[in-house]
Amino acid sequence: DFSYGQSASEGSIQNAFRRMDQYLRDGMHASAWCLGPGTFKKYSEQYPITRKGGEKNTKALEASNPEVQAKILDDVERYARACGTHPACDLIATSNESRDASFPNFSEHARESYRCATGKEIPPEVGDSRTGPHYRTLAKFPFTRIVPSNDPILEYYRWFWQEGDGWNPFLGKVAEAFAKGIGRPIATMYQPAVRVPPISGSGGPVTYNRHWTYIYPEPYNINYVISEQQNMVASTKGQEGVIASLQCFSYRSKLAPQEVKVDNPPTWAVERPNAVFITTPPDLLQEAMWVCFARQLFGIDAKSYKTLYDNVLRGESKLKAGYQFTNAASAPMLQKQFQTAGVPLGPLFRRIPERAPEVAVLESFSATIFAGRGTWGWQGKIYDYGTMATLANLNPKVLYEENIAKGVPAETKVIIMPDCDVLTEESYAALREF
Repeated sequence: DFSYGQSASEGSIQNAFRRMDQYLRDGMHASAWCLGPGTFKKYSEQYPITRKGGEKNTKALEASNPEVQAKILDDVERYARACGTHPACDLIATSNESRDASFPNFSEHARESYRCATGKEIPPEVGDSRTGPHYRTLAKFPFTRIVPSNDPILEYYRWFWQEGDGWNPFLGKVAEAFAKGIGRPIATMYQPAVRVPPISGSGGPVTYNRHWTYIYPEPYNINYVISEQQNMVASTKGQEGVIASLQCFSYRSKLAPQEVKVDNPPTWAVERPNAVFITTPPDLLQEAMWVCFARQLFGIDAKSYKTLYDNVLRGESKLKAGYQFTNAASAPMLQKQFQTAGVPLGPLFRRIPERAPEVAVLESFSATIFAGRGTWGWQGKIYDYGTMATLANLNPKVLYEENIAKGVPAETKVIIMPDCDVLTEESYAALREF
């Protein structure tokens, strides 16, 4: 990976070319991040979203604003002309964690956009939260917790997450601008793809949907995330495939808390006492790799080179907080898995169809909005139930409310419904019929 940052300066272009030259010598290719943290910082201060009270949130970019879109797209196209022409560059990440700072926007531009889309005003109950008010706080909320699809609050958040915050349509434009800059079609991906409520559209019309997963303490977590990604691809126009990404770093606070003292501490704990993120152990990575091989994916990647390789060789101190290299066995294990299974059997893994999913997990968008539910791609009761279904060898499929409102898939025999305490009338009717 190499990141665009704030500007395609001559120095950054030369550095990118040197790195990509080395990639080609090593038999590798490169992916570029169009919109990295530097871009957000630069532009969100100039084009912040507006909170309900009128104050500006300078950490959140108003991505739906045509003026900032034009500036960023010009930057992207210039960057593409500078770096994208290198033969090593063959994949574009349209952005990175862009929607983590996505909140309802109350600027006049955003209000007018909602009027144009729906003919309505933003409901007064909508606040600054990424989800709506809890149903217990709403006096007229249905006692059954079954709501019409056109409920004004639900309608707003559906618009916000699919179109209103601007990111989904804008990232499609970013992909087009990069392809225009280099003068040829190029594959694109969006990451992390399912760190959003359970609704179609995340990332817009990109080629690949990528998401990274923490695989401790349970490596089978990644199987359920892949099911979430697969449903996002199936539900979103323009997306073609899934890239599963293994987090090769783990939170030390979970696996080896710094404040817990042991009689025989490992060498890394003595030499790198300030480590916050440590290397994910090789046995967990190996199990997660086999899970990925068992699913129909476009690709698999391993994320976090700073924990896989010793960055002391790059001039970093062992006393530095943050990412640290703590297990020398993890990178060789990944290499072995790719070389002995992933490379020779990869074409076979991609062609063998998955068995028909008889068990599905329903993820309710309305429960996410009105009850604060959802996995957000990495946590919660739904996530745990999906992992348990994997451990029970049930290979769970993920369904959204919008999917079952059109009819439960014919192969489905069982639907698991954790945290579905709010449903739409359409999805409830489909479930009753099922």
